[in-house]
Amino acid sequence: AADALRSDLLEEQGLEPSVRRPQIDVLEQENREHILLDPFREPNVTRALVDLGVQCGEGSGGFLGQLMPCSSSIIELASFVVRRGAESQDFHPDTSRRADDAESVTAFVALQRTTVGMG
Repeated sequence: AADALRSDLLEEQGLEPSVRRPQIDVLEQENREHILLDPFREPNVTRALVDLGVQCGEGSGGFLGQLMPCSSSIIELASFVVRRGAESQDFHPDTSRRADDAESVTAFVALQRTTVGMG
């Protein structure tokens, strides 16, 4: 499922912006894209989530199911496409927090083997 999702995302890179998935502005946009994903409309996204173990309940739950309680919600699902030549980034928050915000966790899952030299 990860290979199929990666293939979908890479194929989309050559399409006109008007037909591509929605994106969010990121630092160093020349070499990076933050693409929003919709598991309710994109079967390869749904399959990748199932492979990661998003389901909750007895006898189920992979990586994400063990990391987060069943009452958790996914509030954003996105893919970062980083192209060769991208500079590495220091730790930084992507959102600002307020005292009354719920606790949030960000998890990254590589869809291919990665190296430091890939940015």
